[in-house]
Amino acid sequence: MFIPLGKSLTNDLQSPGADTRGITQQIHAAINEVKPSLSAGIRIESLYAQEHFIDRAIENVMVALRDGGFLVSVILFLFLMNFRTTLISLTAIPLSLLMSVLVFYWFNLSINTMTLGGLAVAIGELVDDAIVDVENIFRRLKENAQLVQPKSPLRVVCAASLEVAIAAWAVSRLDRDFLPTFIEGAIQLNVLLPPGNSLTTSIAINKTVEQSLISNSDILIFVRRTSRAELDEHAEPVTDSEYIIGLDPRSKRTRDEQLDLIRENLD
Repeated sequence: MFIPLGKSLTNDLQSPGADTRGITQQIHAAINEVKPSLSAGIRIESLYAQEHFIDRAIENVMVALRDGGFLVSVILFLFLMNFRTTLISLTAIPLSLLMSVLVFYWFNLSINTMTLGGLAVAIGELVDDAIVDVENIFRRLKENAQLVQPKSPLRVVCAASLEVAIAAWAVSRLDRDFLPTFIEGAIQLNVLLPPGNSLTTSIAINKTVEQSLISNSDILIFVRRTSRAELDEHAEPVTDSEYIIGLDPRSKRTRDEQLDLIRENLD
């Protein structure tokens, strides 16, 4: 028997503003204490935990910072062939992140998945701004140096920055989604039958679905919930089933390929 410890249980045990990672670790520690006393054939498995989601979000920010710094340094140095402008652009990224951390500290703000996602987006914007803004300033200063009566370097820098300011209004009018895709390591699969089918029929059909999932080597574990009680906030009939599926993060297939294979098998 599998007893899922996941998102719903974690949310029930924590209050708004609580430390999700800390609570999750306490739950796992409590489970480890209970395991030796379990009867034979009973296992408690952690399928989905917000702790893993937060860790992945932190990892995504670190990857974005690493890739952003590398791209800025390579592109600027190749196109401008100037070490000073490259150094300025690279300095802008960590300084901006440092200011974000200080603002969080001063206003007693918490680090959560939404703020981490915002930081990941901000790093992308910083990279773009660092390249475009610094390149434009460098070009304007070079042109100014060739004038008979050069202008003040400070005025040239301000004017060059205003030129970039990156078209900001036009960009804000674009109908696009700049939020990164969150990959939580688990997916939700819903099996919906026509209304009127019995619980026996629903279970029988889900057994077929489970055989398909078991045969997929990229699926490490899954749990199923069929129906929800009438007094539940999200009451569902016996014809509705919900799976939480844990995918193998070390698979040779990409996430999209894993999802396509699940859809193909179910079809």
